[in-house]
Amino acid sequence: MNGGNESDIIIAKSILSLDHDCSTGRIYWFTYAKKEIWSAKYDGTDQTVFAGRVSRSYGLAVDWISRRLYWSNYKKGTINVASLDNPDQRTVLISHLNNPRSIAVDPYRGKLYWKATDAIGVYEQRANQTIEWSNLDGTERQILIGRPLIYSPTDIKVSMATGELCYIDLKIKCIEPNSKQIRTIASHIAGSLALAVTDDMVYWTSSRFLVYNKIERMDANGARQKPISIQGDDLRTITAVTSNCTGLSNACSTDNGGCPENTICLINPYIESGRSCTQLKT
Repeated sequence: MNGGNESDIIIAKSILSLDHDCSTGRIYWFTYAKKEIWSAKYDGTDQTVFAGRVSRSYGLAVDWISRRLYWSNYKKGTINVASLDNPDQRTVLISHLNNPRSIAVDPYRGKLYWKATDAIGVYEQRANQTIEWSNLDGTERQILIGRPLIYSPTDIKVSMATGELCYIDLKIKCIEPNSKQIRTIASHIAGSLALAVTDDMVYWTSSRFLVYNKIERMDANGARQKPISIQGDDLRTITAVTSNCTGLSNACSTDNGGCPENTICLINPYIESGRSCTQLKT
């Protein structure tokens, strides 16, 4: 994202969520028009359906180290996970959530984050809203932050460089999960829907009269850069692809972590085995 020439690599209606797998050079997105999660190479070739019968997902996130894709199901109130290498190896990880929207993963620290709200539509901003977190196997679920410290966050992303969870909530803020310390990194961004964070840049969508056709950006020193203008008026989700992709491995990276059939290996660095073998369920 250097503000250079723009080109369409994927044409799809109603893309509500998006992320990328830096280790294989693929992108993943949910299209509401087809109610499916799709995948393609960075150049838009090799487009394939990754998962069908997904009613509505406002958030998906790639764990490129464990080779897992996590996504929220807003309608069913669930978070699901599947193997990137075998999409049939999937399960409902967490159920009975209140309208889960944006989600984010931290593969380095083994954490999963999501936004939840007690209401939808025009009542959402007045409802109780929380950002919650758990281990990547769904255990130790907790509320990370809620009212009155947040109002109505629209997107969340992990800063891999610092381990903070950054979020849009009238401003762009980042919270250190263990100390709960919060810092503001950008102000005057009212109307922004989507966020992307790299080691040295922060990106967010910008709107004018509810037309989302510009990406604002700021470097690690807090200096704003020239915005990136985008054709169209419905930019609801973004991801930032960089050349930095640490090629680590963990207990689930290969051979499903040695887990039995009908289970999926999910990383948990906080237990002795380093991973859980979770029963498949759709």
